[in-house]
Amino acid sequence: MLTLPLGLDAILGRGDLPPQLTGLSQLQLMLLALVNPLLLVAGAALIGAAIAHRVGLHSHLARGLPQEARGTLVRELATAAVAGLVLGSVVAVLDLWLVPRLDVQDLEQTRSWRTLAMGIGYGGLSEEVIARWGVMSGAIWLVMRIARMPVTGAPAPARAAWIGIIAAALAFGAAHLPAVAAAVPLTPGLIARTVGLNALAGAVYGWFFWRRSLESAMAAHASTHVGLALLLAAA
Repeated sequence: MLTLPLGLDAILGRGDLPPQLTGLSQLQLMLLALVNPLLLVAGAALIGAAIAHRVGLHSHLARGLPQEARGTLVRELATAAVAGLVLGSVVAVLDLWLVPRLDVQDLEQTRSWRTLAMGIGYGGLSEEVIARWGVMSGAIWLVMRIARMPVTGAPAPARAAWIGIIAAALAFGAAHLPAVAAAVPLTPGLIARTVGLNALAGAVYGWFFWRRSLESAMAAHASTHVGLALLLAAA
């Protein structure tokens, strides 16, 4: 979420590419940069499909969406979207307060519509498949297996669920560090800010996944970018 910059083209256009890549066009470089994310999404999708339902987590679309469940999904998405807008505003306020205290040069949130669209599309969809559907499902399953809890498809016990939520949230926060490092040198304060704020958001998305559905987590994540962009634009 808080990556500086979020655009792949902004990172690839820094002029410090390896010699073997300098002859490629911008489009080719962007397609090449998408290989790893696509592999991560595919792997996480397979993991989630195999074990999410075994620990009581679900996706409406993955298991089919009967007519009678559509009203529930709409209500879930609306609630999650509102929560995401509030969360985005809170994160933006915290970030605006933190950044001047980090003593980091050229640290600035990108505010373009292109960045917002990428945040909603890649962040709200792909990152949730990776971090929640894959990592969180896997973490909860692993905790339950280690603790010898029955894995029967019933909702995961709260302690196992929260370990998975926090583990996935911290991994989600740490995963944003390479993009930040591509823009500015990392410092302890910047690392704590990036991991902390993203982990806070990730914990909220994890709760929605645990108590509602993957689609709810996606809606909350996508609308967080909207709330963040609106408040940063007004600042």
